[in-house]
Amino acid sequence: MSTLDITNALASKQQYFCLVDYSHNAIKSITNELAWKFRPNTSLGNGGMVDASNNSLSSFFNAKSLRFLGFENPLFIGRLFSYGFDGRDNPWTCDCNIYPFAIAAEHIASTMKRDYFDVRCFTPNSLKGISILTIIKERRYDGLICNLSLAEKCPPKCRCIYQPAVRNRTLIECSASNVTKFPSVLPNKKVLEVDLSNNYLKHLKIQFKHEHFYDRIRLLNVSNNKIHVLPRLRLFRLRSADIDLRGNIINSLHRSIGELNPCNIYLDTIIMQCKCEDIWLQQWLPKSDSECNKNVQVFCRFKGQIIPIENMTKANVGCRIPDTNVTWISTVIVAAELPYPMTLFYDVYIACNEEDEKIRLWLTTHLLPTLEENNMLRVFWPCRDSENRVPREEEMINVMSHTQTFIIILSEEYKGPVRWNEKEWKHAWHNYTHDLNREIIIINYDLLEANEIAKRYLGAFLRIDNLLTFLIKRSR
Repeated sequence: MSTLDITNALASKQQYFCLVDYSHNAIKSITNELAWKFRPNTSLGNGGMVDASNNSLSSFFNAKSLRFLGFENPLFIGRLFSYGFDGRDNPWTCDCNIYPFAIAAEHIASTMKRDYFDVRCFTPNSLKGISILTIIKERRYDGLICNLSLAEKCPPKCRCIYQPAVRNRTLIECSASNVTKFPSVLPNKKVLEVDLSNNYLKHLKIQFKHEHFYDRIRLLNVSNNKIHVLPRLRLFRLRSADIDLRGNIINSLHRSIGELNPCNIYLDTIIMQCKCEDIWLQQWLPKSDSECNKNVQVFCRFKGQIIPIENMTKANVGCRIPDTNVTWISTVIVAAELPYPMTLFYDVYIACNEEDEKIRLWLTTHLLPTLEENNMLRVFWPCRDSENRVPREEEMINVMSHTQTFIIILSEEYKGPVRWNEKEWKHAWHNYTHDLNREIIIINYDLLEANEIAKRYLGAFLRIDNLLTFLIKRSR
């Protein structure tokens, strides 16, 4: 016989049996031709011995096959604890399907002393001849893997391996496969590690069209490809991943890379023609005393030299820097004498609690991309745009005096004694009340109540339910 029906291996209509012997046949699979289903009130009796030794069984059960055999919940298989199943001398494949049962059996492995427990692996070669009981006792789980097929969304030219014992990961190995684009599909697993190294990937903006699976990627290796530019991308979808971009001749970094933790990205050394829009890298790059400070190092070509971007000033990279003294005097004169607005260098200044991770994520993934789309507005966010070695309050006064609109984002942490938030509010209010053309926008991100805010003006704002226009500012 080549098949065994599940109903012929279980005793649902009698309390006990001694032995059902199916040994020395050619059984390859277990069937369920009667569509039998186990239900919570189903009686399986106290069992007996089912001898299926010396057959051709090779595949262990998984959740899908157990459902096919009538066990909708894999835990129901525990109702067969009083049965004995002899599966020795079958060509068993010891793969990922064994892993959940092995973990469940760890606490009873020391009591499993009967000879019929000595079921041994036939494949893979690394486990051939080793008993499953030994694998459990010695926790040799790393070799319990499953190769995924094209039908299981393994991309063409790639090898996909599901390895539950190591972070429950699925490896997608496409290295040196002459790949020119990202896969459009990946296996439906929760933890993906994708190796696309040593290929011919070029234009990342085109590659990142398929974003639906990126938040499941925990490792993305695109080292040694043909990538030259990191353009504007929705990289926040990869914020949980380690990304290896080494071995690419990259000469341009878009701000969207700032959505990632620099300690999770490997770029090695980048030499580029730095521009004003690159100054944000000074804030994003790991500090010199950080353990990951070698992950990303950016150097600028400047007057025939290669200089770390941390040592570059805004003037070095071509930013328009006003003469502070002249501009301040001119500002006072113009504000007092002329009816039209002064020249402004920034459209928006954003003030928030920079230590609040959820605020930073919302800013980098939603607000900033919207404001800066197609260079529509020039935005200054201190967390990103402040210049190194410049006193913060001095820079704050200078920038805010040349900014049209101030966006203040309130969060739970904002209401505490955060010194810089208070100074930003003070200078924003000063500029607002002394220039009819300035605007303040308050975003109550955490929906705080007025009595939660200690600041003099913010509390008054929050007590007003409708939009604020403040047409007559100087009377406030």
